[in-house]
Amino acid sequence: MAGQTLFSEIWGLVGKRAEHLDVLAFHKAHKLGPPPAVMRTNLLYDVKIGNLNATLDYGAEIRRPEYWPPRRIAGKYVSFVTGATLKPGFASPLPNGLSITLPMATAKNKAIESTKNEAFWFHQMYRDDRGTLTYVYDRDDKSLVEIRLKLHELPDDHKDLKRVEAIFAGKYPPKPPHVIPERVDIPDSEPLPAALQKLVKLIEAEGGSLGENIDLELCEQIETGTLTAWTGNADAEREFRVFAQDGSGGVVAFWLVHADRPYEDQPIVFLGSEGEIGPIACDLADFLYLLAGGVGPYEAVEYGSTSGKPTFPKIGKLAATLADRAGRTPLDVLAAATDKFLDIHERMAALSKHG
Repeated sequence: MAGQTLFSEIWGLVGKRAEHLDVLAFHKAHKLGPPPAVMRTNLLYDVKIGNLNATLDYGAEIRRPEYWPPRRIAGKYVSFVTGATLKPGFASPLPNGLSITLPMATAKNKAIESTKNEAFWFHQMYRDDRGTLTYVYDRDDKSLVEIRLKLHELPDDHKDLKRVEAIFAGKYPPKPPHVIPERVDIPDSEPLPAALQKLVKLIEAEGGSLGENIDLELCEQIETGTLTAWTGNADAEREFRVFAQDGSGGVVAFWLVHADRPYEDQPIVFLGSEGEIGPIACDLADFLYLLAGGVGPYEAVEYGSTSGKPTFPKIGKLAATLADRAGRTPLDVLAAATDKFLDIHERMAALSKHG
């Protein structure tokens, strides 16, 4: 837009959906990749615009009635530019005569509102009908750390948010949970499926690791006992088969939701040592495609990662021997698993309650 400052352009993006034409045009103009897929709430996905000293924040949560509640489509959250951050060196004029070089003492005197924590001062310097600009200063050296652009939001328990939550729940009831097949026996430990045995050999041939970006170690065999410890319920052993773990003690397991089908056809879930839970693949082929794309189970569930550095193309070839799905990306894998098996959260809660 003629005469538009860079600041007003960025401020105009805040609150728009990631798929909005203005957002896509901004990414293209500044040679950015596509907006990130948002797979988790309570997490911001940032896109740095290095040459501008600015960052766009993407997320699923904006606590305003027109955006609420967070919702998924085909496994991914509907995402928005939830805010932006400007760093020292940002060159565009700011509103109300503000400067990127504003000293902390001046900011403190002119602030609309000020708060602090142990490390930073937060001075709200500008407010309009949409949102605020907050200057963040280091309390020790009094330097400006960043300027945050945020929309006005309501408290979590605000009646207007509760009202739209109720409307949404009426229009879009949750999918029914999976009916878990009954299994009488708790199995003993058993060998890994053939494809996982081949994966072990591939990893050993590459030095025993999937790389520094994937925290995962395959078990020597399918193990029992872990789900009893995780849930406090021995019955959980009938429903899960643990075959891998991460360095913190989290485990990766087949979730046996399909009756009379082999492990290779069962969905795969991650159960973290700190209570993290998430579906990560619809079957073993997709799990291998996830690893081939450079994303591990912990990284996917804890950080919402959907892309990585593909390190071992042989894993992709192994995946293709189970299911030839050319071009399968970590985002494809995780979105499909989330769309179909998100009820793992409720299932684990139910098993833990009845331990």
